[in-house]
Amino acid sequence: MNKYITEFVGTFFLVLTIGCTGIGAGAGVIAPLAIGAALMVMVFAGGHISGGHYNPAVTLGVLIRGKVKPVDVVPYWIAQFLAAAVAALLTVKVLRAVMTGAFAVGDISGGAFNPAVALGITLLGISSWHNIWIYLVANFGAAVVAAVIFQLINPPMQTTPIATPEPPYETPR
Repeated sequence: MNKYITEFVGTFFLVLTIGCTGIGAGAGVIAPLAIGAALMVMVFAGGHISGGHYNPAVTLGVLIRGKVKPVDVVPYWIAQFLAAAVAALLTVKVLRAVMTGAFAVGDISGGAFNPAVALGITLLGISSWHNIWIYLVANFGAAVVAAVIFQLINPPMQTTPIATPEPPYETPR
């Protein structure tokens, strides 16, 4: 089950990144960099659990190579397609409305996704001291959610990544 959850989470964030970078017109070179970076992070975060496919066509290719069990293919695809649908729905129904509001009323967040950065931009005068609590609550709350998800897909008190039997990675000689 962990590998299916991992495929869901990775595909979700990949599609969410694609959706978010397509919100503003003229994203230019930033959108492909953001999408590639999101995919890279998801592969590093979940590759040791599920193989980091995050793409039904990749799963098919891995099946043809014999590196994933046939019984896992349909659950992988379900997780991937469901994640894509949830991410797209979230992007269209929630984030686009939020982003439209943000563009309409000006700079709201300052883009601080790190409490230390939030303090830094506040000290620099880029953000108001009245707003720092938003950064702290959101960032620390996100850390709690990430840790809980990690614990859900890894055994309790797991300190090192789990090596799963498939896909079997071996160093080429």
